[in-house]
Amino acid sequence: MRILTIVVSLLVSVSAYAQGRVGGPCSYDEYSGTCTATGKNADGKVLFVFDGEMRGEKISLADNIADEGFAPDARASCFLMFIKEGTCTPCLFSVGACGERGISSGR
Repeated sequence: MRILTIVVSLLVSVSAYAQGRVGGPCSYDEYSGTCTATGKNADGKVLFVFDGEMRGEKISLADNIADEGFAPDARASCFLMFIKEGTCTPCLFSVGACGERGISSGR
């Protein structure tokens, strides 16, 4: 049984390699800004606005969705990230610091 598990694992690994790489490593262009919670959608997920600067122009992107982490009317520093290399998620928001439980309001 142990040998069968090893053989199956090797076949899966070789098959994945043969089909081409999916995922990382990826790199992103990062644009700093402020993310502000504006309410919740029908599913109860937090809506927020990104205000920042991209390539020298001010931008405001509304109706972004966060699963959690924002208190009502919360504001936090964040990054808008666009992929420049790889096949990962093409556009992301990075809000707060790793391990931070949530973004509290504090205008």
